[in-house]
Amino acid sequence: MIAISSALYAASIGLLTWALFEIVTRERVSLRDVGRFEIERRELLRQRNPTYRRFEPLIDEWNRSRKIKPKTIEETDFQLAAAGVREPWTATEYLNLKFCESCFIAACSFLVGRFILGSSFFGSVCLGVLVFYVMQWSVAQTLRKNAAKRQLIMKRRFAAAIDLMALMMGVGAGFGECLDVAVIENRNNPLGEELALVKKEIQMGAVRGKALMGIANRVRDPDITEVIKSINEGEELGTPLSGILQNQAEQMRMKRSHWAEKAAEESQVAIVFPAMLIMLACLLIVVAPFVLTAFADGESF
Repeated sequence: MIAISSALYAASIGLLTWALFEIVTRERVSLRDVGRFEIERRELLRQRNPTYRRFEPLIDEWNRSRKIKPKTIEETDFQLAAAGVREPWTATEYLNLKFCESCFIAACSFLVGRFILGSSFFGSVCLGVLVFYVMQWSVAQTLRKNAAKRQLIMKRRFAAAIDLMALMMGVGAGFGECLDVAVIENRNNPLGEELALVKKEIQMGAVRGKALMGIANRVRDPDITEVIKSINEGEELGTPLSGILQNQAEQMRMKRSHWAEKAAEESQVAIVFPAMLIMLACLLIVVAPFVLTAFADGESF
């Protein structure tokens, strides 16, 4: 019986290894199959991501066969843009890439538990499954956290950037010059990256309103979207851009003060529990000597 189970175990491992080897060694997508843009996109992904470079056929297979909820794909697509991920991933490719990495790490955890730590087969399987789900949860949380953090940084810097551009246009500067200065002032932060992308799109011939709406579509912050829509609507109505920016700068200053007031109110609520712990610790420090003295006197009797 033990020999039969060992043989089945070895056969399953060998079959799984052969299947993975067959999928991984398949021919990559060539120029005959898709257009040149797709080939350049895939080549960029191969250069920047070692996992994709090695397991591209497996990921392609999962792109065709693995079912992912449309809501998950939509949320991932937004979070990739909001988090500033510049690799040209599709949401399905990114999810399947992380699924592949989670499977690999889970398999390594199973082998470590089975052959190094000496755990039972069932225990090793449980360890691998646990590691897999922790990896999947961590990937989703990390992407969501990076997107939220980047949105917050952009929101804080956007008001100052609009104010700067309004002041420059008030003294006769053009939109291109204002944009150049805003990019320089916000270098090495997400807003500078987005403004640089807008500048690049305008230089390549894109309409200014469409290039600005690209920021709104990627960030999806209500306040930033409102400002950009106001700029585009004002230009369509023939309103001078300097007046639009000055008006939006005043509104952004007011909103910034509201953000500060809201943050102050939230901090008052958040500080209640730590303050109670500190008060309890101080009370223990004051009362503890009397309690210990009373216990010592009681034991002496």
